[in-house]
Amino acid sequence: MQANITEGASLSEAMKKHPDVFPSQFPSLVAVGEKTGDYEATLTRLAELEEKSSELKAKVQVAMVYPFIMGSLSIFVTIFLLTVVIPQIQELFLQFDAKLPLITRIVIGVSDILIGFWWLLLALGFGAVASFIYYKNTPKGKRNWDEFVLKIPILGSLARKVLVSSFARNIGILLSNRVPLITTLTIVEKIVNHSIFGEEIKNAVERIKEGEKLSASFSGSVILPQMVVGMIAAGEVSDRVPEMMNKLADIYD
Repeated sequence: MQANITEGASLSEAMKKHPDVFPSQFPSLVAVGEKTGDYEATLTRLAELEEKSSELKAKVQVAMVYPFIMGSLSIFVTIFLLTVVIPQIQELFLQFDAKLPLITRIVIGVSDILIGFWWLLLALGFGAVASFIYYKNTPKGKRNWDEFVLKIPILGSLARKVLVSSFARNIGILLSNRVPLITTLTIVEKIVNHSIFGEEIKNAVERIKEGEKLSASFSGSVILPQMVVGMIAAGEVSDRVPEMMNKLADIYD
């Protein structure tokens, strides 16, 4: 960045050359600060935005710890039962020459397969994970995954809250710094990085270009609750959309 600025580039232009370090909204906000000469206020808002984003990420990580632990524990217990407990019970059944129900024979069969072909199952497992990661990184795979997550009872609700918070917070900050609405939505669409919500934001941009208001452009959204759309409309009536967006972000944080 120092070399870029020395060569004559502005701070915002230098930041754009490092997208792996600076989110897309940072150069846009700094560019506004360069035009107005109010660097201090702009950088202060950026610091607040980054702090809020970090807090939100931390909350999501904490919320995901319990399901991760329970899922891992369930897998461990299942493997332990099939590879240690079931074989011991099977020996008892063989000693008494007992006639086993179908479900019991199936469980014992699964246990035998797991013990005898663990290396093959492990290879298949790694292959399945690698295939899933590859598919998830394709446009179609990402869209299907994003759509699937939204349908999961608890996780889907959490995902929506995170999306609404990020959407509202970034729009509030950008509009407060006099970034045009269309530019703001284009930036936010990249920030949320969500296929379904991204499509809604792109559609909203087209509807706004045709003359609709921000709130009307999100009518029928599967991400933004009706209450959120209503609060945006209230902000439009009072000409306080940035303040309303910041308030929404605080509610959903």
